[in-house]
Amino acid sequence: MPPMKYGEAYSLFSNTTGSNNTATGNGEFGNNITGNGNTANGDSTLSFNLSASQNTATGCQALHVNNADNYTATGFQTLLSDTSGTENTAAGSQALLENTTGGDNTATGISTLSQNTTGSSNTASGGFALFNNKGGSFNTATGLNALHNKINASENTAVGTQALNNNISGSNNTALGALAGQNLTTGNNNIAMLLNEFLKEHRTVAEQQTKVAEQESTIAELNTTVAQQQKQIEAFTATVQKVSDQVALSKPAPQLVANA
Repeated sequence: MPPMKYGEAYSLFSNTTGSNNTATGNGEFGNNITGNGNTANGDSTLSFNLSASQNTATGCQALHVNNADNYTATGFQTLLSDTSGTENTAAGSQALLENTTGGDNTATGISTLSQNTTGSSNTASGGFALFNNKGGSFNTATGLNALHNKINASENTAVGTQALNNNISGSNNTALGALAGQNLTTGNNNIAMLLNEFLKEHRTVAEQQTKVAEQESTIAELNTTVAQQQKQIEAFTATVQKVSDQVALSKPAPQLVANA
């Protein structure tokens, strides 16, 4: 029986001995012959699978040309180009879109690891994370556009929106926090740990120190005012005492009257 051509709407059209497969939609498993335990839901999912087993594809053209085992693909064109990679998981429109032979990758979010072809053991979570990775391996990117422009570098960790966003070929870098390590392009073995959070904390501490200095200045002014008022009270008291003494001196002396 001739292989099914793209666009022919026959689910499990060529299946002969494959078992426990589920196909819902147009063209799922059209060329499957001996593959077992696969689930396809959506137009042209697993269309060119021949003998691979234990795959789950949900979404139009998910795992379209795959013939490897143990995949999970959820979303439009997820793992579209994969042929023989192993144990990849993709969830999100066009996640791992160009992957061919890379294995053990996990991509969650729209276009995560979209351009990856041969890279393995990468984890991307967040829209466009590790988008341009080609053959780099053992990278972890969490956050929108994290490690977005990296191509072939390996063993980088980026957590936060646009962390290590412009890294191209640098390896063994760690960036934690939004925009952390954003300007790094080819450097290796760098740590940008919570840079922005550190700067925020530094600003907070500086503001608190300024407030303390202002409070100390206010207290010093109050002490000066109290001391001045004390002197004024002492001067006023001395004046009152002088007046009292003068009044006492101005009084006529008492007269003694003899009795006849």
